[in-house]
Amino acid sequence: LEPDRTFALRLVHALNRIAPFTVSIVSSLKDACLQLVQTDHDLAFVPVAEGAKIIRSLRAVQPDLRVILVTPSGDEEIPMTYSGNVQGVLIKSLLDVELELLVENVARQPMVHHRQETAVSQDAARPLDTTVLIATLQEANLGRLMQTIVFARGSKLLAYWGRMNER
Repeated sequence: LEPDRTFALRLVHALNRIAPFTVSIVSSLKDACLQLVQTDHDLAFVPVAEGAKIIRSLRAVQPDLRVILVTPSGDEEIPMTYSGNVQGVLIKSLLDVELELLVENVARQPMVHHRQETAVSQDAARPLDTTVLIATLQEANLGRLMQTIVFARGSKLLAYWGRMNER
Protein backbone atom coordinates (compact mmCIF):
# COMPACT_ATOMS: atom_id res chain seq x y z
CA LEU A 1 0.00 0.00 0.00
CA GLU A 2 2.08 2.88 -1.30
CA PRO A 3 0.80 6.14 -2.76
CA ASP A 4 4.31 7.03 -4.01
CA ARG A 5 4.45 5.02 -7.25
CA THR A 6 8.18 5.64 -7.73
CA PHE A 7 9.02 4.15 -4.33
CA ALA A 8 6.53 1.31 -4.87
CA LEU A 9 8.35 0.31 -8.06
CA ARG A 10 11.74 0.53 -6.30
CA LEU A 11 10.35 -1.75 -3.59
CA VAL A 12 9.04 -4.26 -6.15
CA HIS A 13 12.43 -4.36 -7.91
CA ALA A 14 14.23 -4.81 -4.58
CA LEU A 15 11.87 -7.64 -3.58
CA ASN A 16 12.38 -9.38 -6.91
CA ARG A 17 16.17 -9.25 -6.41
CA ILE A 18 15.61 -11.31 -3.24
CA ALA A 19 13.18 -13.87 -4.71
CA PRO A 20 10.47 -14.10 -7.37
CA PHE A 21 7.64 -12.59 -5.28
CA THR A 22 4.17 -11.95 -6.62
CA VAL A 23 3.52 -8.31 -5.74
CA SER A 24 0.39 -6.17 -5.85
CA ILE A 25 0.77 -2.40 -5.82
CA VAL A 26 -2.17 -0.38 -4.54
CA SER A 27 -2.43 3.25 -3.52
CA SER A 28 -5.54 3.19 -1.34
CA LEU A 29 -6.96 1.23 1.58
CA LYS A 30 -10.01 0.30 -0.49
CA ASP A 31 -7.83 -1.25 -3.20
CA ALA A 32 -5.71 -3.05 -0.61
CA CYS A 33 -8.78 -4.61 1.02
CA LEU A 34 -10.10 -5.67 -2.40
CA GLN A 35 -6.77 -7.37 -3.12
CA LEU A 36 -6.90 -9.23 0.20
CA VAL A 37 -10.49 -10.34 -0.40
CA GLN A 38 -9.47 -11.82 -3.75
CA THR A 39 -6.18 -13.43 -2.64
CA ASP A 40 -4.42 -13.89 0.69
CA HIS A 41 -1.11 -12.07 0.90
CA ASP A 42 1.86 -12.94 3.10
CA LEU A 43 3.01 -9.40 3.74
CA ALA A 44 1.92 -5.78 3.39
CA PHE A 45 4.09 -2.67 3.28
CA VAL A 46 2.17 0.27 4.78
CA PRO A 47 3.37 3.90 5.03
CA VAL A 48 3.65 5.03 8.65
CA ALA A 49 1.69 8.19 7.79
CA GLU A 50 -1.40 6.18 6.85
CA GLY A 51 -2.35 5.48 10.49
CA ALA A 52 -3.02 2.36 12.52
CA LYS A 53 -6.63 2.28 11.24
CA ILE A 54 -5.21 0.93 7.99
CA ILE A 55 -3.68 -2.07 9.76
CA ARG A 56 -6.91 -2.81 11.64
CA SER A 57 -8.82 -2.68 8.35
CA LEU A 58 -6.36 -4.96 6.55
CA ARG A 59 -6.36 -7.45 9.43
CA ALA A 60 -10.17 -7.44 9.49
CA VAL A 61 -9.95 -8.91 5.99
CA GLN A 62 -6.90 -11.13 6.62
CA PRO A 63 -6.06 -11.60 10.34
CA ASP A 64 -2.69 -13.32 9.75
CA LEU A 65 -1.33 -10.60 7.46
CA ARG A 66 2.18 -9.54 8.40
CA VAL A 67 2.78 -5.81 8.17
CA ILE A 68 5.94 -3.79 7.63
CA LEU A 69 5.70 -0.05 8.23
CA VAL A 70 7.49 2.12 5.70
CA THR A 71 8.96 5.32 7.07
CA PRO A 72 10.75 8.08 5.15
CA SER A 73 13.64 8.27 7.62
CA GLY A 74 14.94 6.97 10.91
CA ASP A 75 13.95 10.29 12.48
CA GLU A 76 10.24 9.66 11.89
CA GLU A 77 8.39 9.07 15.15
CA ILE A 78 6.28 5.93 15.10
CA PRO A 79 2.97 6.47 16.90
CA MET A 80 2.13 4.26 19.90
CA THR A 81 -0.96 3.01 18.07
CA TYR A 82 1.33 0.73 16.03
CA SER A 83 2.74 -0.93 19.14
CA GLY A 84 2.49 -4.70 18.82
CA ASN A 85 0.57 -4.44 15.53
CA VAL A 86 3.41 -4.58 13.01
CA GLN A 87 6.20 -7.05 12.44
CA GLY A 88 8.86 -4.69 11.13
CA VAL A 89 9.84 -1.22 10.00
CA LEU A 90 11.50 -0.32 6.69
CA ILE A 91 13.32 2.99 6.44
CA LYS A 92 13.07 4.08 2.79
CA SER A 93 16.70 5.16 2.56
CA LEU A 94 17.82 1.70 3.75
CA LEU A 95 15.70 -0.22 1.22
CA ASP A 96 18.64 -1.74 -0.66
CA VAL A 97 20.61 -2.46 2.52
CA GLU A 98 18.02 -3.86 4.94
CA LEU A 99 15.14 -5.31 2.89
CA GLU A 100 16.37 -8.90 2.53
CA LEU A 101 17.13 -9.38 6.24
CA LEU A 102 13.94 -7.55 7.22
CA VAL A 103 11.75 -9.80 5.05
CA GLU A 104 13.50 -12.91 6.43
CA ASN A 105 12.99 -11.76 10.02
CA VAL A 106 9.36 -10.80 9.51
CA ALA A 107 8.57 -14.14 7.87
CA ARG A 108 9.99 -16.00 10.89
CA GLN A 109 8.26 -13.92 13.55
CA PRO A 110 5.29 -15.54 15.23
CA MET A 111 2.03 -13.65 14.87
CA VAL A 112 1.23 -12.37 18.33
CA HIS A 113 -2.38 -11.63 19.21
CA HIS A 114 -2.65 -9.34 22.20
CA ARG A 115 -5.27 -9.96 24.87
CA GLN A 116 -6.35 -7.48 27.45
CA GLU A 117 -5.62 -8.87 30.90
CA THR A 118 -7.67 -7.70 33.84
CA ALA A 119 -5.16 -7.62 36.67
CA VAL A 120 -1.62 -6.61 35.69
CA SER A 121 1.19 -4.83 37.43
CA GLN A 122 1.86 -1.19 36.58
CA ASP A 123 5.04 -2.18 34.68
CA ALA A 124 3.24 -4.86 32.67
CA ALA A 125 0.40 -2.47 31.85
CA ARG A 126 2.76 -0.27 29.82
CA PRO A 127 2.75 -1.49 26.22
CA LEU A 128 6.08 -2.74 24.92
CA ASP A 129 6.59 -1.07 21.58
CA THR A 130 8.56 -3.67 19.65
CA THR A 131 8.02 -1.67 16.47
CA VAL A 132 10.08 1.22 17.81
CA LEU A 133 12.73 -1.15 19.19
CA ILE A 134 13.12 -2.92 15.84
CA ALA A 135 13.26 0.39 13.95
CA THR A 136 15.95 1.60 16.36
CA LEU A 137 17.98 -1.57 15.83
CA GLN A 138 17.72 -1.15 12.06
CA GLU A 139 18.82 2.48 12.27
CA ALA A 140 21.77 1.46 14.46
CA ASN A 141 23.13 -0.62 11.55
CA LEU A 142 24.25 -3.45 13.80
CA GLY A 143 24.60 -5.67 10.75
CA ARG A 144 26.07 -9.01 11.73
CA LEU A 145 27.33 -7.69 15.09
CA MET A 146 24.22 -9.06 16.81
CA GLN A 147 22.93 -12.47 15.82
CA THR A 148 19.59 -12.37 17.64
CA ILE A 149 17.70 -9.99 19.86
CA VAL A 150 14.62 -11.30 21.68
CA PHE A 151 11.75 -9.26 23.10
CA ALA A 152 9.77 -11.18 25.71
CA ARG A 153 7.53 -10.56 28.65
CA GLY A 154 7.97 -13.39 31.13
CA SER A 155 7.99 -16.58 29.10
CA LYS A 156 5.92 -15.08 26.25
CA LEU A 157 7.81 -14.28 23.04
CA LEU A 158 6.68 -10.90 21.71
CA ALA A 159 9.06 -10.45 18.78
CA TYR A 160 12.61 -11.08 17.71
CA TRP A 161 15.17 -9.71 15.31
CA GLY A 162 17.88 -11.79 13.68
CA ARG A 163 18.36 -15.49 13.23
CA MET A 164 16.76 -17.87 15.67
CA ASN A 165 15.63 -21.47 15.58
CA GLU A 166 12.41 -22.63 17.24
CA ARG A 167 14.19 -24.03 20.31
